[in-house]
Amino acid sequence: MAVVATGRLADRPIGRTLATVAQRRFTGELVVTSGAATSTIRWRDGYVVGATGGHPADSAVKVALGAGLISSSKVGEVLAALGRAPAADDVSVVAEVGRLAPEHVPRLRRRVVANRAMRVFAYAEGELVLESEPAGPTPPEIVPIDARVIVYQGALAHLTDERLHHDVARLGHAFQLRPELGEALDAFGFGAAEAPVLDALAALSVSPTTLVQAAPEVDPRVSLAVLYAVAMWGYAEPIGGRAATTTAPPVSAAATSAAAAAAPAPSAPAPANVTPPPASTPRRGATRRTRTGAVDASAIRALVSERLERLAARADHFELLGVRADAAPDEIRRAYFDIARQLHPDRITAVGLEDLRADAQRVFAQINAAFGVLSHPKRRAEYEDVLRAGGEGERRLREDEAEATAERLLAAEEHFQRGEVALRRHMFPAAVAEARAALELNPDEGAHHALWAWATWNATIDKGSVLAPVRAALARAIELAPKDPTGFLYLGKVARAEGEDHEAQRWLKQALAIAPSHAEAAAEARIVELRLKGTRKPATRPPPLGEPTPEPPEPSPSPATDDKKKGLFSRFKR
Repeated sequence: MAVVATGRLADRPIGRTLATVAQRRFTGELVVTSGAATSTIRWRDGYVVGATGGHPADSAVKVALGAGLISSSKVGEVLAALGRAPAADDVSVVAEVGRLAPEHVPRLRRRVVANRAMRVFAYAEGELVLESEPAGPTPPEIVPIDARVIVYQGALAHLTDERLHHDVARLGHAFQLRPELGEALDAFGFGAAEAPVLDALAALSVSPTTLVQAAPEVDPRVSLAVLYAVAMWGYAEPIGGRAATTTAPPVSAAATSAAAAAAPAPSAPAPANVTPPPASTPRRGATRRTRTGAVDASAIRALVSERLERLAARADHFELLGVRADAAPDEIRRAYFDIARQLHPDRITAVGLEDLRADAQRVFAQINAAFGVLSHPKRRAEYEDVLRAGGEGERRLREDEAEATAERLLAAEEHFQRGEVALRRHMFPAAVAEARAALELNPDEGAHHALWAWATWNATIDKGSVLAPVRAALARAIELAPKDPTGFLYLGKVARAEGEDHEAQRWLKQALAIAPSHAEAAAEARIVELRLKGTRKPATRPPPLGEPTPEPPEPSPSPATDDKKKGLFSRFKR
């Protein structure tokens, strides 16, 4: 590969970088490094065809679990299989262990690639390297992904509100959608939820704040992410140049300086067709809002408290909106707008309820989600089927339990992998600690018991004091994973160290029966075989693993040889 360009994440918004790479129909790799994290996006003719990254949330097993392609009970099996073959393609392992239908494998691979590509939006600082490569065939199971989807979903999932405001402000103060786009907007994956935002962008030139106000029924983050995506792609044109100020949340001093440097002089008038931010409201209006604020604040506080109780009780979408299950679409819409007007972030600020902002945003997000489902006929029908099958509370409970189980198993796997690294580096106490943590999180994984046993054996000077628990742990490992040769191998090593060569041979033969090409088991078996043949005198306590085995002592002299050495004196004694 040849390096085409390098840069820093701070040089320009990452969404702009991806848009530029895609629009130039680039083929190669974009490598983003931020601290210890590295993400790579593979491109072919401007489309994303692959991505790598190490974040656990982007693993194939986590994505498959979240998509409902595998059950939580399969997570342990998948992790065990990946542990035995760490270099294997995780999508293929999930597909094999989870017995996915052939049509689901491309879907899973596409989702994994998209998640890993979107991860670059989570990095605030770092380095970029763009490398070209010769064009070659795209693996058939990878469906090329339009980078516009990555930009929108990545911004929505990973950018903070501060960065959304700041990055958009770097391009302009206000924006209006270009009229000739047509179906080009469909490539972002926009749906009914984003339609009000696009309508507002097409009709008006708006700043981020006025766009949120123009579409109150839409989650503010969705509105900002839509504006971010179309602006980065050049589909929304900046009106009137860049802004000196925005109504974004407070940003760091460095970010403020950067925004100010890109802004026009303070004396430059704002465009006539841009709605001024709330800060420009006449003082008389602000006073009037203060006079009614106490009443509004009390009502809003009561509403948030009551809706939080409903959420805690696992209320369904109808209960959350306060309507009957057979409510007509107009009734649902009225109920939603009544709540949305009270919980909108601008209203929370206006009535001075900053201490309630986090809870209000949580309720507001759930209200938006409920309305998004119930206002869509097909999605509402599917949701009602869920309710009839057991209820929203039961569904959420099952999802929460499955999610908790998956998180626990994934955390256990991380401890196990760190323990294996420590063991390879002969950092035995650290390996014991990591193995113990993995066991606490997932005691049903045989490899965790085997790791703890072997690390404990190597970390302990007095082997006799841990002999019984080590053997018990290895027996448990074999019981849980009878097809894994590791437990048999370690039992063979322990037996050899204890001078029990016949017992060691038995365990090593079982390890080789499972994995005939296991190099370490084969080497141990040869050592034991030589000792049993008498070429090496069995030692009561052989040296620890990794130290050279001493050469066998010289053979005892025969009687004839002894006579020759002793001469005449031995003959007189006969």
